[in-house]
Amino acid sequence: MEIPDEYQDIIEGLSKATDDERIRWTLEQFGLEFEVAGFKLVLNSGSDFERKVGYVTFALTEKNGKMLDIWRVDEGCPEYDFLYGLYLRARRKALGIPQRLERIRAELRKSNILGEASPVAEKADATS
Repeated sequence: MEIPDEYQDIIEGLSKATDDERIRWTLEQFGLEFEVAGFKLVLNSGSDFERKVGYVTFALTEKNGKMLDIWRVDEGCPEYDFLYGLYLRARRKALGIPQRLERIRAELRKSNILGEASPVAEKADATS
C-alpha cells in the first residue's frame, strides 16, 4: 500500500517538523507517538517474516488509544524509504540520540582516560 492521498501533506509536514525539531516524539508500547489536535499519531516499523519484507505503519488514534485509522507501506513500495527514514529520525529524537552524542563528544574533548576499569584489570593492579 502507498501513503493514502489524504495523508500526503500530513506526512510531509511531519517529516519537516521532525527535521526542524518541532515534534516531541516519545517511544511508547506500540511505536513512536505524539499528540496533536486532540489525537495521537503513531509511527511504527517492523518486518513481515512470512513475506520477508519490512514495513512502516501509521496510525491515527484517540488520546485513549482507540484506533481511528491505520495504514501500512511495505518495503519495495516507492514511498517506503521516505517513510522509513521519517521513522528512523523520529526514533533518534525520541531516544535523545543527538543529546547523547553531544555528551560523548564533550567527554572525548575533556578526558584523558575514558571508560571504567574492568574488575579483572582492577584485580591485576591490586596484585602488582
